[in-house]
Amino acid sequence: MNNGFNKKIFFGIIIIILITSIVLMSNNKLSVVDQGDYISIPSYGTLTCEKSRSGPIYSPSNGYEYFSDKIIKCQDVASLVDDCEVTFKMPDKSKVKGYEEAVFLYSICRNGEYCDVYDEHAQQRIILRNAWINHDTLNDEITEHLNNDQYIVAQYLVKKNALATNGYVGDKDIGLVYNFVPYKIYIHDQFSRNNEKPMTGSIDCSVKNNIKEANLLIEGVINSRKLSNDLEVSKYLDINNLRQKGASVSYLTHFVPTIPQYNLEDDGYKYCIDKKLYDVAVVKTLGGSYKIIDPSVNDFVNVECCNNLEVPPGYSCSSNHKIVHVSQDTKCSVFKRCPYENGIATGDKKFLSQECVSGECVTKTINVECNFDSECNGGFCDVNNDDPSKNKCVSIKPLDKCGNGYCELSFGENSQTCPKDCLPDSEVNNGLLTIVLVAVAVVLFLAVLFLAFGRSNNGGDLLG
Repeated sequence: MNNGFNKKIFFGIIIIILITSIVLMSNNKLSVVDQGDYISIPSYGTLTCEKSRSGPIYSPSNGYEYFSDKIIKCQDVASLVDDCEVTFKMPDKSKVKGYEEAVFLYSICRNGEYCDVYDEHAQQRIILRNAWINHDTLNDEITEHLNNDQYIVAQYLVKKNALATNGYVGDKDIGLVYNFVPYKIYIHDQFSRNNEKPMTGSIDCSVKNNIKEANLLIEGVINSRKLSNDLEVSKYLDINNLRQKGASVSYLTHFVPTIPQYNLEDDGYKYCIDKKLYDVAVVKTLGGSYKIIDPSVNDFVNVECCNNLEVPPGYSCSSNHKIVHVSQDTKCSVFKRCPYENGIATGDKKFLSQECVSGECVTKTINVECNFDSECNGGFCDVNNDDPSKNKCVSIKPLDKCGNGYCELSFGENSQTCPKDCLPDSEVNNGLLTIVLVAVAVVLFLAVLFLAFGRSNNGGDLLG
């Protein structure tokens, strides 16, 4: 096997290890959910139109804009600009060579007032030079500060020779560059207040195609007093309204789809657990509505029972969550049905059903994997109403929610399955640091082996 091939294998292994380390160090991306999904408790963020904190930028970024006459405003480069500096670049010697005279005139004017370069009342600056004699101003730069209510009228003229009949003519040899601080869209997230960054390509707070999330613009919250207080409703309900200084819109963040682990009522907007009947909250956004299932934020009322696990023998939990007595009479007829004719789930992983045979209620009992969510550690019971023998526990993968900032024990998260949410930051960082150090050690070890192998095969030529 040749040395070139060995090199490729070696460096390929190093690249794979380094990429793996980077992936392990990176944060999980947020999940995307469709409207109508049941989701875990969300947090919120805001997009705000703010003055850039990174200082001024220049336009054009790659040099100067050249002109012969122009009306110059800060808002020519960005409509949401408070003020700017305008720099004019005088031509160099090669540009004016051959001209008898070159004249640059400009006036600083106020909005709403007539003004031109020849107006004696304007703040007129004139640079006049004989191109043949005086070159001391060539290649100079002139900078003027413009406030929000000011603009500049500028003109550059040349006289090509003394015998020219048309006198001065315009010539595009004056350069122009703007220096301004733009307004940008900043992403504020309650989980990263100290790491706020502007959205790429959002100068003038223009969203264009930068925002694709459907969970923007929180319009309101239904069925949760806590979420109504916690989630900020957008002041503007049109994304285009972001193009105003100080404008902000809110959005849902750090939320993932969830499988409802609590038995939902038939309407899908209530669930019961621990003798509490909860309302499923609904968050309405511009892109659709999302159902929130989380006892920590859902409103509830106390009830007598949620299911038959919470009632004594001989009683049942009714559909309106009342404890009711179940008749033990085994006699039945066309007019008198058996008490368990429709079946009843018990707390010992059994399902009872009765059938009227020759005037007697005959009870049939089957063993099931589960009847209730609490019987499925870290998951929920998928109940088959047509055939309870097919009831089965479905586990909820912790990774579906791992990384949202909450350690949710009911979803099987713990320090082993989801250290990112369940360990203190220092422990998580130590774990990641260990991974990186191990990766570096492996790379160094392979490098030593490779160098040693290269020497043995090439008489000391380390890299061939």
